[in-house]
Amino acid sequence: MFSVATNRFIPVLLSSVSMLLASCGGSSVSEKAGQLYEDAVQLNNGRHYQAALDLLDSIDSVYPEAIEVRRQAMALRPIVLEQLTNRQLEVADSLSAVCAFRLDSMSKSLRLVPNPVESYYVPQSDGATDVSGAVGLHARLSPDGRPYIIATSPGHLRTTSVSVSSGGASASTPSVTHDGERSDRSGANDVITFIEGECIEIGDFVAEHKTEPVAVTFSGDRTATVQLSESQKKGIASVFELASLIRQSKKNELEKQRLERMLQAVRSQIARTVRDTVPSGS
Repeated sequence: MFSVATNRFIPVLLSSVSMLLASCGGSSVSEKAGQLYEDAVQLNNGRHYQAALDLLDSIDSVYPEAIEVRRQAMALRPIVLEQLTNRQLEVADSLSAVCAFRLDSMSKSLRLVPNPVESYYVPQSDGATDVSGAVGLHARLSPDGRPYIIATSPGHLRTTSVSVSSGGASASTPSVTHDGERSDRSGANDVITFIEGECIEIGDFVAEHKTEPVAVTFSGDRTATVQLSESQKKGIASVFELASLIRQSKKNELEKQRLERMLQAVRSQIARTVRDTVPSGS
């Protein structure tokens, strides 16, 4: 939102710089630099903080000899940056609030399954805990928000990978070597657990095509293709959409922390500038 407003005023910035650089003879360097400074003040007053910062920064590079104007720009810059950072924090807070609301809403579509090794969440729509006999793909979510998929093949194919397809598009997992644990062939079907890095593409694919027919192909010594059930598609979509929200929520919090640190640093700079410009004893 803010970047759109800023981009709209980039031509104003470039026009001001270009006109001042093109002018010759009539104005001194200090006057030209002063005009850039006044333009930056106007942009700041109009709440176009990024454009104002860009203009202030251009004074240093375009008119390095305009010492007094550069000093004014240096004093104004942290004030503008403080306002820009406050605006960005407002946006970050709004994004966090929206994300938190969506997380709370979507989390109701999963239920926790206690497990002595590690508990996990299963989608309400496809919540069977023993999936060794349920052909298809079954999504799970770890307590820290990592999605994974358990693939159950139709019979013994010596399965090593799976792919999903819909409407001419497709996505695949890498191959997983049989080890008797993540890749289990001891029962009536092959059962493979694909961890987050291996299943993110097929999970996101199913979430994107959840309203369309989706086929899953099991590949090994032989191949077999079945249609994902509506409950499996819905479950995968719930898990991977929720996992995406959890990742976004973590990014939002990191961005807020970064902006809060920046705001603290800028305010310290402003305080130092005020101290340096106020005569001692006043």
